[in-house]
Amino acid sequence: MTLSPRDAYLETQVLTAPPQKLRLMLIEGAMRFAQQAGAYWQAEQWEAGLEANIRAREILGVLMSSLDPEQSPLAKQILPIYNFVFRTLTEAQLAHDQAKLQDA
Repeated sequence: MTLSPRDAYLETQVLTAPPQKLRLMLIEGAMRFAQQAGAYWQAEQWEAGLEANIRAREILGVLMSSLDPEQSPLAKQILPIYNFVFRTLTEAQLAHDQAKLQDA
C-alpha cells in the first residue's frame, strides 16, 4: 500500500519522535477533535460531533493509560488533569454544552 506524501511524513514524524513529542501530538489531537465537536454541534451535526468527542476522549484514555503515578511524581500531578478533561468532555457530550467543551 502506498502512502500519500502527507501520511508518509506523519508516519516518519511519529516513528522518530521522542516520547515527549508523541504526548504533545496526542494532546494536540485531542484538542483538535474537541474543537471539531464544538463546530459540529453549532452546525447541529450531532453524529459528527459525537464522533469527534469520542476520538478526543479515546486520546485522553491513551494518555491516562500511559501514566504510572507510582513511578513519577509528575504523573501524580498530571493524571487528575487528564481525568478532569475526560469527565468534562463526557459531560459536555451529554448536553451538547459548548461551555463545558471550552472548559475541557
